[in-house]
Amino acid sequence: MNWLRRIMAGRYGVDSLGLALLIVSLILNLLTSLTRWRILAYLSFIPLILCFYRMFSRNIYKRNGENMKFM
Repeated sequence: MNWLRRIMAGRYGVDSLGLALLIVSLILNLLTSLTRWRILAYLSFIPLILCFYRMFSRNIYKRNGENMKFM
């Protein structure tokens, strides 16, 4: 687990906006499996990529401001 601590040192991590983006991605994946619309599968990657971008970002103040606007 030390390797994970070294990777995440100085990174923003997970917050409520990141969790919301992850839930939106999961809902879009669920809708994809129910409706078989491929476009939803592609659209589900957008919030997931944004979630990972925010999680590994080093710009903590900007990510915190985005989360405050979301809250």
